[in-house]
Amino acid sequence: NLDWKMGSRTLGSISVFIFCFLMMALLLLCLVASSNGGVHATRLPPPTDGVLQGYKPGERAVCPCSDKRLCEPIKGRKEREVMGFVITTDNWLLYDYSQVTTLALFVNELPGELLCYAHLQGVRVVWGVGYNVNDLMNNTARDLWLASNIAKVENTFTDGINFDFEDAMPQSQSHLQPYLASLTQQLADGLRKRHPDYQTTFDVAYSPNCIDQRCYPYAALARACDFVVVMAYDMYFTLNKSSSCVASPNAPFPVVADGLQDFFKLGIAPSSLVLGLPWYGHYYTCLSRTTNASYCPIAPAPWRDEYCTDASAPEIGFNTIATMLPHALPPGRMWDAYAKSPYFDLMQNGTRHQMWYDDIESLTYKYKFAKLMSLRGLAFWTIDFLAYGTDPRQVHEW
Repeated sequence: NLDWKMGSRTLGSISVFIFCFLMMALLLLCLVASSNGGVHATRLPPPTDGVLQGYKPGERAVCPCSDKRLCEPIKGRKEREVMGFVITTDNWLLYDYSQVTTLALFVNELPGELLCYAHLQGVRVVWGVGYNVNDLMNNTARDLWLASNIAKVENTFTDGINFDFEDAMPQSQSHLQPYLASLTQQLADGLRKRHPDYQTTFDVAYSPNCIDQRCYPYAALARACDFVVVMAYDMYFTLNKSSSCVASPNAPFPVVADGLQDFFKLGIAPSSLVLGLPWYGHYYTCLSRTTNASYCPIAPAPWRDEYCTDASAPEIGFNTIATMLPHALPPGRMWDAYAKSPYFDLMQNGTRHQMWYDDIESLTYKYKFAKLMSLRGLAFWTIDFLAYGTDPRQVHEW
């Protein structure tokens, strides 16, 4: 019995020693983390009390952040903007928060951890929303839409609205322009009334010249919003006006530059424009197996008032394009000197395809032009089109 008791005491002493050692080690790690300036993008976010699932209009969610100050809107306005369009909640911890300033959510649910972490990094989180052109003159629908979206921002502790209205409004419906302008102004005023730091932005076509039947009151939209995002992609029908339909660049540099100049001619200041660019491409199916690698005839794909479009060419993210490029037909990656855009051919199930896309080289021309023109900044559709966690070379795209 004495031997057992002595052994028990020894084991107890060892257990106490191990416990104390572990507690000291944990304390030391906390002190080191504190001395390094707190949480950074590569570390896990602070613990939360849950997630913001879908919310019911009129009901305020519970702040999900341990530090309740992170449920307050981001204060002030930034002279330089980098907006990332978000289409999944799988990658948010891997974004480069040292560069991005606003995350525009095109998802149904907002994880509480994303909100808290973005606000911890000083990054705004806004909701992407649309509107039905047929309801522009419907006062009841307008009032309901305004109240619902303003409440959504308040009740989810987010920072504003990215108005993604892309419905057709041809010249024959010019009477609708004042209604779109007033709806946007009411949205901006309503948000600012709730909080002066709430942000309102609008996604516009890459040119104000009724592109894609979007004859909008662009100058009025720019005046109402903090800034507008010029969506400089899906430009097929502007570049190619030939009688035959062929695969074409997604964001040809000359068309991007001309479109921005057209906005300037309307009196819209460069500081009100953010250039939206693609981190994706279009995958065309060629109708022939011609040996001319630069020529890929495609079937017509009518859409709105255009006969040849990219509507039949799937949108492929850069993360997938990077896995396709090694299998390209000779000579591999090719370059269009006029459009300043890369492309390549691929054989799939005996059918020739052509991929037009953007990469670091082609995007750099547009980045430099945006800087030269003193634009407010850049935006990307979408920042989820990189192979986060699987290919470090693609993260260099940031």
